[in-house]
Amino acid sequence: MSTAFEHPEVYTNLTDSILHLIEFQASQDTASSQLQSANALLHRIKIRDLYRFVSEKLLDPQKWENSSKVEIRKAVENGIKNKIHDDRILNKLKRCGMYVDIVKINYGMGKKNPVEHIKFYLRSTDFDDGSQLEAQTIKSHQISCFVPHVFEEVYARVYVLCRVQ
Repeated sequence: MSTAFEHPEVYTNLTDSILHLIEFQASQDTASSQLQSANALLHRIKIRDLYRFVSEKLLDPQKWENSSKVEIRKAVENGIKNKIHDDRILNKLKRCGMYVDIVKINYGMGKKNPVEHIKFYLRSTDFDDGSQLEAQTIKSHQISCFVPHVFEEVYARVYVLCRVQ
């Protein structure tokens, strides 16, 4: 199952029945520790025992453009720990754990404008041999003003791994 995403013909056959299969097989005496771990995770999801979302911040693209997710994650974690001056809260956070997720949101082409890669069909100017269609890209000055100029945003989302008041 872990490699199903690499094979579309297999991936399209995956349904929720896999969840029931994991639950059933994990209840058997011969279940592996990995299967029991997967079942425990599914149980946490069912009872909504999820990591608590704390906050998110849109990252400045110029500042973090050449940084890896690991570098960004470490910087955000350190920044949060440096802002907490109450030792009691800091100890709770260390005991509980914190997860920083770096999320990129874009139009599927990273920082590129997807409209620049779309071919639009326009009628040819030569109508002598009938109406013909030709595919062309549209220049940026021909595109609507509603098209954004930034095509990718990066967010740092912070979660705590246990219930903290």
